[in-house]
Amino acid sequence: MGKIEETIKWLKFAAEDLKAAKSFLSKDELMPRHSCWLAQQSAEKSLKAVLCHENIRIPKTHDLEFLLTLVPDNWNLKNLNLDLAVLSEWAVEARYPGDWDDASETDAINAVKIASVLFDETNYKLQSIEKADCKNIKIEIVKDDITKLKVDAIVNAANKTLLGGGGVDGAIHRAAGKKLLDECKKLNGCETGQAKITKGYNLPAKFVIHTVGPVWSGGKRNEPELLANCYRNSLKLAAENGIKTIAFPAISCGVYRFPKEEAAEIALKEINKFMEQNKLPEKIIIVCFDDEMYEIYKNLLK
Repeated sequence: MGKIEETIKWLKFAAEDLKAAKSFLSKDELMPRHSCWLAQQSAEKSLKAVLCHENIRIPKTHDLEFLLTLVPDNWNLKNLNLDLAVLSEWAVEARYPGDWDDASETDAINAVKIASVLFDETNYKLQSIEKADCKNIKIEIVKDDITKLKVDAIVNAANKTLLGGGGVDGAIHRAAGKKLLDECKKLNGCETGQAKITKGYNLPAKFVIHTVGPVWSGGKRNEPELLANCYRNSLKLAAENGIKTIAFPAISCGVYRFPKEEAAEIALKEINKFMEQNKLPEKIIIVCFDDEMYEIYKNLLK
């Protein structure tokens, strides 16, 4: 098993323990002892994930320093710095369930907070490493906020009016500001599968390419072809406008209910086909809104 796979394995175990620890906090009858123990197990496994890969480091963030001041006494961490070796040594020698017999609700809440930060930081570092390992590949999969990406263009999963809506559409309009809406009003809408381009205004991206994905109706209304057209037409506009880097959301995979795996297959097929035949864009980022979508794309790219 490689370093990445071993790290993923321990992070998966850490996530399961953390979820269980949180569940005990939310029960009608609180079980602090169980929450504390499971949180400690999660933190230990996150740190084991750190040990599996030499490029993962738990940073000395303000949040982590603050949370460590909340550590219950029997974690024996209050006087330790955030050196990786020290944390790792603690992980190996962590105390076990008997120490939590007198745990309070506050102990449990603090333990879960600490375990959550350790898991989130390690998971974030792992994703960064995976992206670095794929730096020579033109397609990158991330779980991020598309409105904050510094790329030449982002793609908006718009509705036919182009006047904003819910989900990523609304988020893009809010982040870009009123001038985006003013420009969109001049475009006279957009048909399903087509695409139109505007400036990015207050966004880090220079342009927004608006495309209208199909609403899933069981595949009986040409939805796969319409979704393919969204990617084709968006990429064509990008190439025509000299765009080198572009970020796509998972078009039609939210409230439009397009089956996620089929949508991802269509997206990758059209992106690969276009990039084989054109010099621009040079790099394409697919931005996933949840873990499920992220894992679907990752598995398809293997």
